[in-house]
Amino acid sequence: MIEKFEIHSCEIADEFMASMVANGGRLADASFHAADKIHDPHVRDYFLDRARHLLQA
Repeated sequence: MIEKFEIHSCEIADEFMASMVANGGRLADASFHAADKIHDPHVRDYFLDRARHLLQA
């Protein structure tokens, strides 16, 4: 059984964001992944803040 991928630290969030940037991810994609994969509010806020600076709308 495959377990759901979760982002549980700022370091993993940075790695995932780098992957999104490299693959042309958009801000809407980041918002979806934040809601789906990040349960820690601090990490979610950090990820979304980085997304606002690095990704296009």
